[in-house]
Amino acid sequence: MLDRLLRKFRRRQPTILCESVSPCSPIVAFVEADDRVIYFYLQAKDGMRFGPKACWVANLVPAPQDVERDAMAEGVPPLQPAKHCGHPQGRSVPRSKDLSVVWLAEGNAAALKEKGEIVAIIPGWSGINNFSGYARDAIGTGPFAAQLHNDMNIYERVAESAEFWESWNKSDPFAFCQSRQMRVYESTFGPCTQYYAIDNHQFPTRGLYTRNDSDGFVAATVGMSLLPMPVAEMYADNSAEIHRVELGLMLDRPVDAQTLQHICNSLSGHAAMPWQQISWWGQGHTANFTFKSSSPLDNVVLTSHLTVFPPVPIGPSYGDKVNFLWMVPISDMERLAFHTAGDGTLIDRLQEIGDAALSLDREVLG
Repeated sequence: MLDRLLRKFRRRQPTILCESVSPCSPIVAFVEADDRVIYFYLQAKDGMRFGPKACWVANLVPAPQDVERDAMAEGVPPLQPAKHCGHPQGRSVPRSKDLSVVWLAEGNAAALKEKGEIVAIIPGWSGINNFSGYARDAIGTGPFAAQLHNDMNIYERVAESAEFWESWNKSDPFAFCQSRQMRVYESTFGPCTQYYAIDNHQFPTRGLYTRNDSDGFVAATVGMSLLPMPVAEMYADNSAEIHRVELGLMLDRPVDAQTLQHICNSLSGHAAMPWQQISWWGQGHTANFTFKSSSPLDNVVLTSHLTVFPPVPIGPSYGDKVNFLWMVPISDMERLAFHTAGDGTLIDRLQEIGDAALSLDREVLG
């Protein structure tokens, strides 16, 4: 009881020592210190399925022997226990000017540096199985941070990410990507009828190639693959095989102005979704999609497995494979049946109907 009262009355108002906003996601990183402990946090905007995420950095006072469960119950940031603390007597508060944040390229994870040395990392898998993050001054796997080891590949990822973001300050990677992808699209689909900016004047830059003529309609995103998608690394042993995509849509006939507007709006939202919602797009994923009010096909399934679509030789981005995923119109009923039956069943049925898969007027598959 006495310890609880002392914590309550002695705790100094927390101070923000360092703060940084993710370049591509609505997430803020900040370092907070009170009179007992320093923590590194990632906090997303309200409504996101993200966090907050917290990683211990250092104790400022002597470490307790056990986990401070009473402090946690009171909402007070707990000290790291002595056996997991590289400085059991505590350290001094770092100077704000010595602290900096490096965002990983996915935009949902970050490293904290002090005088250029990494002192804490909150990776993309923070929050899973009660894992918080890594800290230089942790020993073993503590309750609020695990030890950083020199042989961990996360160091290389932080260094590569720092170089990646610096490249955007020195040049315009999008301009090169746009030129290359437009050449591929026009070679594959034909001359561009209209090009649209779909980034809402926000970083990163993204565009949309469209061809809309008597042969039909094609749309393809430009620039999505410049950034690796968050979360994808949790679904593959080698995330470089799946974490960069471009999205496409092909229909068997031209679309009117209203349908074109619906399509552009939907594609714009879906192109931003991985970084705005901390998610990813992959083979077999489904989503709502507005085409036109009269069509029962108001969803899409993403796939690269239908032979009705031409191959799109888009080439790698930053050395990683880029997957071009076609958004195939489906109905609510088909989407429900797809999730009930499992991956493959709907794709097989769409493969069977061939060119009809490109029509907004096709019959719903029974």
